[in-house]
Amino acid sequence: METFFFHQDIIIITANATGEKYLIKAKSIQDILDDWNGDCEFVPSNDACVFYTEWNGRPINPAGYTDFGTLIEYLKGLQKRGSGV
Repeated sequence: METFFFHQDIIIITANATGEKYLIKAKSIQDILDDWNGDCEFVPSNDACVFYTEWNGRPINPAGYTDFGTLIEYLKGLQKRGSGV
């Protein structure tokens, strides 16, 4: 059993191509975008299911995205506004 605390991080629970669920934890939206625009070491494919997302300790409403690709667009919008969820 393990306990993890998430404070000002971004948390994404998603799945890889074989359907295995995993958690991505990053310090900022920019960290997620950098991986998505780079080697994609941590982020899934754009059509991957996203089960849960949290930013700055607050859940992001899943009505704002349908998969990982649309979540990326949603996160870009949040980053531009610099606002809360």
